Amino acid sequence: MEVTAREAREGDLDVVEALLDAAAADVGTMRGGDVWLLTHPRPSAVRASLQADLAAGDRTLVVGTIDEVVVGYGEAAVAERPGDGTVATVTGLWVLPDARDVGVAEAVMDVLLEWSHGHGAIAIESSVLPGNRAGKNFFERYGLVARAITVRRRLDGADS
Repeated sequence: MEVTAREAREGDLDVVEALLDAAAADVGTMRGGDVWLLTHPRPSAVRASLQADLAAGDRTLVVGTIDEVVVGYGEAAVAERPGDGTVATVTGLWVLPDARDVGVAEAVMDVLLEWSHGHGAIAIESSVLPGNRAGKNFFERYGLVARAITVRRRLDGADS
């Protein structure tokens, strides 16, 4: 079994679209996931947004593979922050459940780190939903630590 990751290509976009749908469904089941999906919507023209990611200099789309079959993805963007410098943000990283625990996410993260460094980033960050211990532990293995925790309470009596 060969686990690798690489920058995505046009021919990967059908699979990446399906992975984005599966990731959104997964996130929607997590605590805070419903709010995350509302506040971080994917553009309605998903294919066009993915094609723009492939062409943009400040964003990247990476696929993780097992024996050359795409089973995961990662996305990152770099931006200048006043007083902070260039910061890379991992905006998505997800692997099919049956393909987890064999190093796919690690391979994707390694490519994202290399890309970020190559684009002059002085730091890399991401977000993890509350209760996603595996996600938190994953990023901590890469030296990412919590800098802030967002807290929320609904005022209309509904859950979350």
